[in-house]
Amino acid sequence: MEYFYISQDKRYKNPPSIVNFYDRFYPNLFCVEQEHRIPDKNVVYIGSGEKTDYLDIVAGPVILVSERMKRIMEPYEDLVWKMMFLLNIPTGEGEVYYTPIMKKTDCVKIIKIQGCRHMIFKKDMEGDGNIWKSDKEELRGGIVINMMVAESLLRRNLKGICYERLEVE
Repeated sequence: MEYFYISQDKRYKNPPSIVNFYDRFYPNLFCVEQEHRIPDKNVVYIGSGEKTDYLDIVAGPVILVSERMKRIMEPYEDLVWKMMFLLNIPTGEGEVYYTPIMKKTDCVKIIKIQGCRHMIFKKDMEGDGNIWKSDKEELRGGIVINMMVAESLLRRNLKGICYERLEVE
């Protein structure tokens, strides 16, 4: 089986940029143990006077996925989802996103070889689900998925997703 790290594609110039998120939410709330303290429906504000590129995955204080991407991911993993309505007050635009609440796992090993980052999926995680959230700080802006989930996402032509293939240990 092959595995991928997916994150927001940095080539987009105007992705949603969430402001004052931590004024409303504590960073440690977005875990399985604390998810009951987060309301099911939330409004968060984005700061941009320009037209915003609403991508299907947004890396911010938490991972946000579009409603379309959520529907694709739901059959593969039983996750808790919290709705976040992203509101751009200057332009009057808004879009519904969801944040998956997942247990962080030690599923990826990162090594640097000649200045290049190599991500390696840990073989002992195979068969333990289809979608993972890495506990590595440098990977907090994305999630790890297996080939079945990646193929489903690729078939739907979603916008703004960067796929990085992982080596398998």
